[in-house]
Amino acid sequence: MQQIRFIPPRKHNFTLIELLVVIAIIAILAAMLLPALNKARESAQKINCTSRLNQCLKAEQLYSNDFRDYYYVHGMFNGDAPHSYWNSVLIHSGYLNRKVVSCPGSKPKTGADEIGWPEASYGIFRFDFGGSAGDPRGPWSKDYEEELGNYNIRVVSGGIEGYFMTLAKMKAPTRTPVFADVRKLNGEGFMAFNPRYFHPESATALAHSQAANIAYADGHVASRGLNELRSEGFTQFVLGNGRIQ
Repeated sequence: MQQIRFIPPRKHNFTLIELLVVIAIIAILAAMLLPALNKARESAQKINCTSRLNQCLKAEQLYSNDFRDYYYVHGMFNGDAPHSYWNSVLIHSGYLNRKVVSCPGSKPKTGADEIGWPEASYGIFRFDFGGSAGDPRGPWSKDYEEELGNYNIRVVSGGIEGYFMTLAKMKAPTRTPVFADVRKLNGEGFMAFNPRYFHPESATALAHSQAANIAYADGHVASRGLNELRSEGFTQFVLGNGRIQ
């Protein structure tokens, strides 16, 4: 009986040309998929950002329920403000979790203050930016008082100075900004914005594919592109590390 021998297949080694072809195909596929992956990541960050801004708004609403329908903006005690920023007061008062006060796409800054301000975060609308001692309301209130209402309150008593938004005096809460994506530019200042005044340390940031998330006084959050922001009276923006106007 003839014996059948098993002959193993010959081992085939990749030639250099074949290896280069495989590498080229992988590179092409990666180049095709990368924009889609980046877009998906940006979309997820934008959705997460909207959720966090909603939580900041809810914290202000809870605060207003306890304090005569006032949204807390800013305060100073005997000329100093170490614990009186909007987020510090809401966090230490138990209305807000400090994990949600910044955009998920922002990077915390090493050696930040006790609030842990990141370079890109959420800022509150400061109506007093651009104001003066004679009229601390700033340009926003003067320009838009008739449309949105004179809802800004400044309280000075016994060395305490506080700024608030009064919901009862808002004519159009659906168009009244409270929080926005903000980027710091210089210094160690607080996160805030004024649509018509460029503060040297911070301004509204186009942080999500040429758009900024804005939280409005009625409780909704919306993504606004550059043209939409301008139609709402915004004139000062930050794109990347520079300012556009």
